[in-house]
Amino acid sequence: MFMFGKKAQYKKAANGLGPHIHRQIVKAMELRQQVFSRPEELAFTAGYLETLMWGTLDKRGCEDVGVQTALLKHVCEGVIPGRLWDVVERGKALGSSFFGDSKPEYTAAREANELGKSCGIYDATELDDNGAEPDNLRRYLIGEDLNKY
Repeated sequence: MFMFGKKAQYKKAANGLGPHIHRQIVKAMELRQQVFSRPEELAFTAGYLETLMWGTLDKRGCEDVGVQTALLKHVCEGVIPGRLWDVVERGKALGSSFFGDSKPEYTAAREANELGKSCGIYDATELDDNGAEPDNLRRYLIGEDLNKY
């Protein structure tokens, strides 16, 4: 019974992120229709969403990466079915592949992924601690300065 209650709490917290993620993507698309068209955008988005989820669930006691990943996939499928989870998987691969390769396109994707991770943690903390609306994904996708990270 205890684990069921915890898993329900984790799912509720994860589902609470869905509207925030959706809002950011919709607002970015209003200004720039071709979001997720560059490798850096995919890598940033993957890092951002992974750590936004991690930061939210970790504060609630969920340290199981498998559970966090499953809930992220669930939320992504609710936000943009059939597309956002693909963005995360492709961005994650871009952000972690080619570690030994110093070509600018690989370096840029790795750096974008790391920046996304920092921004996701920042937004998760601000949402949890201060009730601040997450906004760094939207900012990145339209080229605005990022909130502190």
